[in-house]
Amino acid sequence: MDRFGRAATLHLIGGAPRSGTTLLQAVLSAAPEASPLLGECPFLCSLLDFYTEVTASWQDDSRYYFASPDAAVEVARAAVSSIFEPLAGRHGNAAVVTKSPGLSLRAAAIRAVLPEARCYAILRDACDVIALQMSASIREIRMGYPPTMLAPGTVAGDSDEEEIWHSGAVVDALADRFLSYYDETVLSTWHLVSYEALVTSPRLSIDRLRAASGLDLEFDPTEEWHGVEFDYLRGSRTAESAWRSDLWGQPVNTSRVGYHRRTLPAAQVQRIERRCGGYLARWRSLTRASDPRPATTVLEDQAR
Repeated sequence: MDRFGRAATLHLIGGAPRSGTTLLQAVLSAAPEASPLLGECPFLCSLLDFYTEVTASWQDDSRYYFASPDAAVEVARAAVSSIFEPLAGRHGNAAVVTKSPGLSLRAAAIRAVLPEARCYAILRDACDVIALQMSASIREIRMGYPPTMLAPGTVAGDSDEEEIWHSGAVVDALADRFLSYYDETVLSTWHLVSYEALVTSPRLSIDRLRAASGLDLEFDPTEEWHGVEFDYLRGSRTAESAWRSDLWGQPVNTSRVGYHRRTLPAAQVQRIERRCGGYLARWRSLTRASDPRPATTVLEDQAR
């Protein structure tokens, strides 16, 4: 609870890695009533998986341990509350903002266990996301770590950088995984944010987020981020550091829009566009609707 005794409201952010989830978290955390910018929360996914596993195995095993499936909901809900209520109390906040890419893979469980939570998914050009994921995989290899976004065996030896950039199997695997973050449950029930609109027209996007979240957002896109709780740059030689963006904490800018045009061969871009055609149509529609500029200007920018 916050200093006024109000129960904390959870604001949950999901989306594929490299979609802009951390930037969205920074925006939502920039409110006096919100928690500071925190590290990712993967254990929340584990608590949601507990509920999913109990309900999926109810007829086989779970019914021996719980009075009803609803009892599993209450256990998961109590566990979540035991984590986030004290967290809100420590900071004196009425809202806790957290993110994990895996949350958008668990939309159904969130709806059952945390129906009061406010959920957001950030959508970004699939070609840029996959190009950025491939770049992070290359950095992991150069640091001596196996690439976490690539399934074992997708790349021969998991060590050939050229193979990563030119293998159709790599692009296909990343595209399939990317699409799983944005199934119809997420697209139809969560608040959707266009990354491109957020960095191109940040003030308008923030105004819309202010209305959707109910938070008094004070994020200034022209300044470095404030209210940061954790040291994102700590541990410069860990595997996670390969995924750290040099844009972290910096004023909002458009330097990563169209990143795939500078890194991916045309054949790879076409492959992504074929596999992610439905998603890209939804993303373009959202980006056009979120951008104050004339539609022809937005479409021209997307085509460049």
